[in-house]
Amino acid sequence: MKIKEIKDFISKHTSNKRYKTMFKIMKYLTPQLNERFSNANKKVTNTPRPAITMIKKRYGSVPLTGVEIGVQRGDNAQNILDELNIKKLHLIDVWDLMSFNKTQEGHSLVHRDHINLANHYGHPFKRSKKYLNINNYSYVSNRFKDNKKIKLIKGFSNVVVEQFLDNSLDFVYIDANHSYKTVLEDISIWAKKVKTNGVISGHDTHLIDVLQAVIDYSIKNGKHLIIEHPDWYFIKLQKIKDEINYKKIIDQLKMDIKKRVKDIEL
Repeated sequence: MKIKEIKDFISKHTSNKRYKTMFKIMKYLTPQLNERFSNANKKVTNTPRPAITMIKKRYGSVPLTGVEIGVQRGDNAQNILDELNIKKLHLIDVWDLMSFNKTQEGHSLVHRDHINLANHYGHPFKRSKKYLNINNYSYVSNRFKDNKKIKLIKGFSNVVVEQFLDNSLDFVYIDANHSYKTVLEDISIWAKKVKTNGVISGHDTHLIDVLQAVIDYSIKNGKHLIIEHPDWYFIKLQKIKDEINYKKIIDQLKMDIKKRVKDIEL
């Protein structure tokens, strides 16, 4: 084993402890900064995402049946329940950390990309149990155990999709694996399950693969794509009415990502 490989191995397997130690020190030495950071994180977690707000405006109090793909610990699912009049919400995820090294028909696991992002950017919170999906299924099961509107489905999105009839959903929210191939596949297969004039939506437009996938699908299928950072959405069968400068959108988001990476490194 080369020296660089040894260093990388040590760094990878000790990072979680180092970050925990760092934030414990910050908690006691700079309590005000720690409190501000914690409150900001809670505010982001509890704030409805743009696509959910749009669905609320569109449907009002109409009872809805929807799907969220990529659930993690259920924070966004809770926001969906709080904001929309949900008749049934299907939550789909693989959840298990032990499956991270496996793939199914080339379909990477939900949230596997969070690990890749963590390794690349060194983001402390992407290394936590929350983002590694450790015990998240048990957490979500307990969180929604008394809610009959919720149905948990553990599995790959491209396999689970076969359990749903075409044109049976009012909306779908995609926030699973963020690779170009998987996002494009998820949109393609789940759009068929959404009713005419229903909503296909998703998260993380700051990731280039996600943005490129939704743009490519929209252009190919004539969809009027709306990007309301960090979400995207379009109405099924709604055609493009205005020419959209997709290149300008991509260039701007690339600049945003570079700035975020630079801020993290500082």
